[in-house]
Amino acid sequence: MKRKYKILLIVILLAYPVYKGLRELFWVTRESYMLTNELRIKIAIDPGIVAYQDLNTEKRVTLTNIKTNVKLKFKYTSLERSLFFFIDSSGDKQTITIVDQFVGQNIYDISTLRLLSNVDSFVKFGGDGGCNDECLENLGKPDLIYDYTGFHN
Repeated sequence: MKRKYKILLIVILLAYPVYKGLRELFWVTRESYMLTNELRIKIAIDPGIVAYQDLNTEKRVTLTNIKTNVKLKFKYTSLERSLFFFIDSSGDKQTITIVDQFVGQNIYDISTLRLLSNVDSFVKFGGDGGCNDECLENLGKPDLIYDYTGFHN
């Protein structure tokens, strides 16, 4: 292979990792919050750059139980940045419900961070509207909200 083609190949192979690194460094928003004495939430928001109509937002969420040192990582791809967190202490298990209005809701056991239940918003809450404001009112007041301004109660 000629020298100029080797250099071109090396440049092409390095361009994408450099692009991803710079994008991660300058474009992605990161926040962290202690929800309870034992549960830490970290969120990284990566908004889409190119889309046909609506930009998809990738939300990478890390839940960490400090007492048991259990960590759970997952991600949502949605149209909005908003996430709603509900803590339920009734019963023998303490659970956290995470709601994305376009994706659905997941319920996790806080001590083990295992998925207990997930609900597709479009199936449960009537199709086209997803988990709208009325749906959120039925779930009660969220213990924590993440949106464009960051975490707040």
